[in-house]
Amino acid sequence: MKKEFKYIIIISLLFIATSIGAINQILLLTFNGSILHDINGIFFSGAYTKVYITNWIINAGLSVIFILAYYYSKNKIAQIIYPIFFLIFCFCLICFMLVLDKVEDPNPYYLYALISSVISALILNAFAIIKFRNK
Repeated sequence: MKKEFKYIIIISLLFIATSIGAINQILLLTFNGSILHDINGIFFSGAYTKVYITNWIINAGLSVIFILAYYYSKNKIAQIIYPIFFLIFCFCLICFMLVLDKVEDPNPYYLYALISSVISALILNAFAIIKFRNK
């Protein structure tokens, strides 16, 4: 197994483990929500009904950019930084998709974050396997 692939597994497992903590969820989703709110205010005049579209444009777009940047990266630092950013934006995309239309908080609170982090990590690991098989 290649050393770079071990980095991806470690990053994925750490991300899944930290997704259960409420502080990490609050920090990631608040940071991402502020970005979405600002961009929604610029392009859609702050219309709440357009937040779903803004989520797709920003989070899905940045997720694709970072996963492709990881796929084509040759530098070891870039192969560590790009997956972290991919996990953050993909995690936020999936979290907002799961709870955007919900009126009340999900119960248990950490379940949606755990599901989102596992899905994000599986996507990242699939791209890592494809990357290292094509080398």
